[in-house]
Amino acid sequence: MTRIPILFILLPIAFPLAAEAEWSGRGNTGLALSRWDDPRWKSQWYELKLEFRSRGDDLEWLASAEAEMDLLNRTEEASLDEIWLDYRSCLGRWTVGRQRIRWGQSLALPVLDILCPSDYRDLFSGRADSDPLPVWSLRWQLDSGSALTEMVYIPEFRPARYLPGALPAAEIPRITPGGGEWGARSRFFLPFGDLGLAAFYGWDDLPAVTLDPGTGLAAEYFPYWLIGWDGAFPAGPFLIRLENGWDLNRSFSRLDGEPLVSSRVSALVGADWIASGWTVTLEVYGAHRFEDRDNALDDADQIQIAFEGNRNFSGGRWEPGVRGLWLPLDGDWYLNPRLAFRPTEGMEVEGGAEIPRGDSGLFSMADGEAAVYLRCGYTF
Repeated sequence: MTRIPILFILLPIAFPLAAEAEWSGRGNTGLALSRWDDPRWKSQWYELKLEFRSRGDDLEWLASAEAEMDLLNRTEEASLDEIWLDYRSCLGRWTVGRQRIRWGQSLALPVLDILCPSDYRDLFSGRADSDPLPVWSLRWQLDSGSALTEMVYIPEFRPARYLPGALPAAEIPRITPGGGEWGARSRFFLPFGDLGLAAFYGWDDLPAVTLDPGTGLAAEYFPYWLIGWDGAFPAGPFLIRLENGWDLNRSFSRLDGEPLVSSRVSALVGADWIASGWTVTLEVYGAHRFEDRDNALDDADQIQIAFEGNRNFSGGRWEPGVRGLWLPLDGDWYLNPRLAFRPTEGMEVEGGAEIPRGDSGLFSMADGEAAVYLRCGYTF
């Protein structure tokens, strides 16, 4: 665990080399009320995030930390968020440290955006959407004008974080994977749109349950390959987004100890429309899994339809919005109507509801736990 001290030594050295330094922060506070039949307070939280950034011609660094406290549930947490050093030269752009890396865009399940693990702890709580968890990594980018090539190395695997009780396997003692993760991507800027190719080798952050003779049940993480492509193409007032991925040798375990290996093809089609102060997005995600052993998961299919619509603050101080998710094969759905108001620059007040309904999986566990929330945020 020597990476953090090394970076804190490098940042003061880099500070005099950067011409501009700035800091910013954001605070959030809010209340959430759950259950329609028996209303009760679900959470009362306070969040604070501070960010320090320094920029120069060739050098930039950033350090940020966050803290949160839930008074009703008596939980508190303070953690380092991001800390990285970025250097630009004729040989490309090098970024080292704890950072967030995005390779795609999706409202629900990602296809290619898998380098940073997801944070599901704030689902159905009325809090603002969580960003992916940052990871310690080395990132190299080379922009030739007509193409952008990128390579990423992640020395240490970091699993996703879930709601307590939502994924029991994630709370079982873990069999920690060894080795790092790496990915490569090239994006080409063409006259009719952008087209990208990507490859990734790493560990699945969704744990599988295995039977260990020494410890009993344990959550085990398996490595896999992902290859895919994505594109973004303007079409009149719309931006059409496409993502397609193929998971190779993705493994799941069974209690007999023998691995269950599968391949999965997933695809996402999205359309963005921006006009008259509104932004509307519609996405359709589908996946098909091919197994190499006969079992209950044979040829498992998954379909998700997601949408989101917002009126931008540029059209006034009020911003109504709604987003939703529907799983037609499972009968599960989620709806989040909301209304935000910006009384002054940097301040935002939002009220809304998060309504999950389902018969299986995560939505079934949250069924009846709809949260009506009110939160206030201030940026300084």
